[in-house]
Amino acid sequence: SGQAAFVAKHLTIGLHVITAVYNGDADFTGSTSASSSFQQSPSPRRRPH
Repeated sequence: SGQAAFVAKHLTIGLHVITAVYNGDADFTGSTSASSSFQQSPSPRRRPH
């Protein structure tokens, strides 16, 4: 269907770059997406009640 999903629960703090790669098969040519980057920030600290 031309869609993909990426879920990550434990990324380190800092810059991350993701690129999707499809190697292709007998019916479809492979392709590579443009890279996307994002900054993982620390979780906000909770103040004790």
